[in-house]
Amino acid sequence: REMSGVLLVIDATRPDEIPRAKQMLDLVGPRIPYVVLANKSDLAGALAPDDIAHRMGLAPEVPVIPTVATEYRGVRDALLVLAEMIIGVR
Repeated sequence: REMSGVLLVIDATRPDEIPRAKQMLDLVGPRIPYVVLANKSDLAGALAPDDIAHRMGLAPEVPVIPTVATEYRGVRDALLVLAEMIIGVR
C-alpha cells in the first residue's frame, strides 16, 4: 500500500519464470514505478533485456536492466533509475 517503487529481479536464464514475474507486476498496479532487473545476464543463454521486455509485454518506457548480482554489476544503475522514477525526473 505504501511502497514508492519496485525492483523486480528475474533470472534471465529462466524464460519459464516470466509469466510469474508478469503476475507479480500485475499485483503492484500501474501507478507504482518499477524496474526489472535481468539477473544472471552474463551467463550463456540469458535473454537480452529487449527480449524480456517483449515477453513480459512491458511498455517501452519500463527499464529492463541487465545485472550480475554476485558482482554487483547493474544493481546500482537499477537503484538510481528507480530513484529517478520515484522523484519524477525520469
